[in-house]
Amino acid sequence: MARKKRNNHDALVGGSLAVVGILLLAGLAGLAWWFGQAQQRAAATNCPAAGPLAIHIIMIDRSDPITPSQVQRIQQHLQQVKRDAAEDTRLDVYSFEGSLSDILEPSISICAPRKPEDADPWVEGPIKVRALYQRFSKRLDDELNAMLAAHTQPTSPIIESLRGAAQTSFGSVGSRQLPLKVTLISDLVQNTKNVSHLRAAPDFGALERSNLWSSLRPDLKGADVDVLYLLRPSALRGGQPVQNVGHQQFWDALLRASAGHPLGIWPVGGAQ
Repeated sequence: MARKKRNNHDALVGGSLAVVGILLLAGLAGLAWWFGQAQQRAAATNCPAAGPLAIHIIMIDRSDPITPSQVQRIQQHLQQVKRDAAEDTRLDVYSFEGSLSDILEPSISICAPRKPEDADPWVEGPIKVRALYQRFSKRLDDELNAMLAAHTQPTSPIIESLRGAAQTSFGSVGSRQLPLKVTLISDLVQNTKNVSHLRAAPDFGALERSNLWSSLRPDLKGADVDVLYLLRPSALRGGQPVQNVGHQQFWDALLRASAGHPLGIWPVGGAQ
């Protein structure tokens, strides 16, 4: 009877050691995989070597100063964008300063790391994960705050810049290959030699039928598009406000004709 109990005890101990060994091997394998993934990233962008899992373009209009109350609302929205960014989503930040002849490059392009609350404490060091996320957060915040600082420019090439940003950020992505999104922060008052909402009322039908459209048309590849519509009472044409329902309808039509999916045009007021 004593021998039988000893055999049972030995079997129990052996089984427990086997389970511990399996768990230890699994943990080591997971740790090795995680370190391997961490090493296979672009140093400048923190994106996986295989590429991001989603791309989100953020475009900020710097043609006219943004009021303090508008800055506050924009910052609140962008903080939510940052919180919502899934791991390995690449955030590309641009200003509306493009042209048809130049290649538009983002002022910062960075992939969101894993959020600290999503880290596996058995595999990843929570302190390291938190430090990586804080570094990402500070780099993005610093760039966005710099973009929101007071600035003016003589023209406002919104369509050209949107085309350039989409070509740079989405150009290598096949249709429906990745989740794509665009956030436009602008008064949407296009003002260039070719198209100016300050000279003539916006008419997308006329633009689409013109020879200009083929060279101006952005290729948004099905991206969702959010617009923070900065209200500018000072934007006038013949003494009347440029920004009205017809102006918003122009941009809704343009985004749809550019293979975009408008989610909404959200007015952001603020005394000028």
